[in-house]
Amino acid sequence: MIPPNIQVKGTSLHVFTMQGVLNDHPGSFEELELVVSLDGAAPIRRGEITVAPGQLLDMGLSSPVGRWTGTPVVLLAQLFPIGAPTATIAGFPEIQINPTQEAFDPSYGPVISLYPAVLSQPFGFTLLPPGGINLAFNIPPGITDSAMLQGLATSPMAANGIFAATDGVVLNF
Repeated sequence: MIPPNIQVKGTSLHVFTMQGVLNDHPGSFEELELVVSLDGAAPIRRGEITVAPGQLLDMGLSSPVGRWTGTPVVLLAQLFPIGAPTATIAGFPEIQINPTQEAFDPSYGPVISLYPAVLSQPFGFTLLPPGGINLAFNIPPGITDSAMLQGLATSPMAANGIFAATDGVVLNF
C-alpha cells in the first residue's frame, strides 16, 4: 500500500511532506491543503497568523494532485481563548476543532462552517471542485479571541478510512 503522503498521478510521483511537519496543529498528513494569506502576503499552510479588523483574509482549500477532488469537503472554524486551542477529539488527533469543547467551557465558541456557508446536505458537505475553493473576506471588528481553521474531506480512501484533515491554522485577533 502506498502511504497517504505519496501520490501517483499519471507518470509523476508526488511526495507531500508539508502537512503536519513541525506543527502544533497537525492534520492527517494527506494531500488535502488549506492555504491562508492576509492582505496578499505570502500564504501559510500551518501555524498562526495575527489579524486585525479590516484586513483581507484569503483562504483556499484544495487537493493539489486531485486525490480529494469530487469528495465531500467542509471548511470549519471555531473561536477559542487566545493561547488555549481546543483539545483534539479522543481517537482523532488530526481534528483540531472540537464541537464538544463549548459544552465544557463557554469561553470556546461553536464550530461554524465557512464552506459551505449553508448546510444544505447532511453534515453540510459539498464536493470539492477541480482547483479547490477560495474564500475571501475582511476581518470584522470586535473579535478578541483566536480562531482555528481546518478543512476536512470525507472518503473511505482516507488513511483512517473516514476523512482527511488539513493542518490547523490559527488566527489571532
